[in-house]
Amino acid sequence: MNTRMIRLFTGPKVEYSNCSIVNRFEEQVNNHPDKIAILTEGESFTYKDIQTRVNRLSHYLKNGLKIEYGDIVGILSNRRPEFIIGVLAILKIGAAYMPIDRNYPQTRIKYMIENSGSKILLLPVREAEMCENIGVNNVYIDEIINQTYFDIVDKESTIEPYENNLMYVIYTSGSTGNPKGAKVKCHSFLNLLNWYIDELKLKEDDRVLFFTSISFDLAQKNIFAPLITGASICLFSKDQFNVRAISDLIENQNITLINTTPSAFLPIIEYNQKDQFKKLTSLRNVVLGGEALNIYQYLPWLNSEECESNLYNTYGPTECTDIAAFYKVDRRKKDTLSKVPIGIPINNVEIYCIKEEEVDGPWEVYIGGEGVGAGYLNLPEDTAMRFIYLSDNPNKLLYRTGDLVTITLDGNLEFVGRVDNQYKIRGHRIEVEEIESFLARHDHINNSAVLVKERNESKFLCLYYESNNHLTELEVKQYMQAHLPEYMVPDFIVQLDELPLNHHGKVDKQSLPDLRAAPEPSLSSQEHIEENVRLILKKYTKFPEQIDYLDSEENLEHLGIDSIVYISVLVAIETEYNLQFEDEMLEPRSLPNLRSIVNHIQGAMK
Repeated sequence: MNTRMIRLFTGPKVEYSNCSIVNRFEEQVNNHPDKIAILTEGESFTYKDIQTRVNRLSHYLKNGLKIEYGDIVGILSNRRPEFIIGVLAILKIGAAYMPIDRNYPQTRIKYMIENSGSKILLLPVREAEMCENIGVNNVYIDEIINQTYFDIVDKESTIEPYENNLMYVIYTSGSTGNPKGAKVKCHSFLNLLNWYIDELKLKEDDRVLFFTSISFDLAQKNIFAPLITGASICLFSKDQFNVRAISDLIENQNITLINTTPSAFLPIIEYNQKDQFKKLTSLRNVVLGGEALNIYQYLPWLNSEECESNLYNTYGPTECTDIAAFYKVDRRKKDTLSKVPIGIPINNVEIYCIKEEEVDGPWEVYIGGEGVGAGYLNLPEDTAMRFIYLSDNPNKLLYRTGDLVTITLDGNLEFVGRVDNQYKIRGHRIEVEEIESFLARHDHINNSAVLVKERNESKFLCLYYESNNHLTELEVKQYMQAHLPEYMVPDFIVQLDELPLNHHGKVDKQSLPDLRAAPEPSLSSQEHIEENVRLILKKYTKFPEQIDYLDSEENLEHLGIDSIVYISVLVAIETEYNLQFEDEMLEPRSLPNLRSIVNHIQGAMK
């Protein structure tokens, strides 16, 4: 019988105060009530401003709507002050919050509300129309927080949560066709928050840029860490990723900390290289996570005279409170670092690396300690499969990640893959079975298979399907866009007469054909510029060989060019032709194809 090998990596044991987030925020209100807590376009809020509005809303939630201790409350917004006020008010009365990205399709929002048991949906008035038929009472944050009537409750007391009380629920991809709610406990999040503040040495003069989705697990600590240290949060409130506006914000607001995915930060680096990264000089810490970090792409910035920032690579699943391990890039070794490790456990977290003794190769990661969450909401079987106890230590609860690592000679962990069909794309966790299960509900889709492919170190989704009713690829894409988040809609969709099957009767994904190239076009009159743009596109697109056959009128989204890749392409064109695109041109719909880009370049050169 095989025996298991176990390697245990333990983060430092550190005792932290159990004082709640809201109480620590209120301490900062008392220390400097007039200091700016939140900055956004055209307005700012002091610590006292925020507290006043939090008290108004928490009073209404508790006494007007009868939200009780331990309830889960859905809150939908983009990156606006109302979201931060909303979550603080929810936590103040001992409830848990469930962040919902405003860009989610209505069907997904409705499922999350029903599955979580949320009695209400908190949201700004401007989102009222999109949430008219969700099935619960809509409560408009901005209407409540602007009611001075509630100022009589400025002394509304904060309820201290129990150690195992829920902090938030974040829905992640699930294999059944529906997302599953991962439950994170208050004390687990406080452990993360305290480590984050200590490791980055956050203090009152820090300014944290918040430009990720509110429903992203890595976003949560960037709301609270500044507010309990007396620092400031700067909100990037535009829906579209705009590298120029973000760069200006970093420079004008002296941003010191950014936490995002590598694919979101890389365009910022590329855009600022032409100015020797002068807009980024205020950065002291850049914390990246959610996907692989290619250090070579960041060397021009790291080696520049303007860079005085630390660079971190972080690792951790949503079920274990965002970060379980980290690696701080050693500036002295960055030029010889072939692969960036995920590092070592954070404080009070344990990582068990387990494999069968006779098996060569990588280890599977199990996580224990303070970061382990409370399982999945209303999914006891899924919880039992992932949250387990080792036979030789029945009192130690571990989360089985399904991630595979190797161990370096200096004791760091390196991520090498998965044991299943779960992937991370642009930081979002995706189980391809969820997409396949969802498509199985469509009356006219007989069978489907989703593959994750990689090109130019960028992962993307490809869908193959067969239809009994001549369902077009465009119709399939529109159907998915209406029901799934943008990051789960495949970049390439291919219809086949019949999907290949193996001898077990299952889809043989290894036998699926290569993606088809587009028809060869005729050359346009602006041949020289067009060929240059094609060369630039080849550098960034996932299938560079298809650029040679790209029709100049074909939508670039068909090549899997999302908003972040599109920005990188425009930045390269600006450098090549010494021109500058207007802000409104930085959205893919503005210049949707090769012809429109070439025409714009020609017009700018006249």
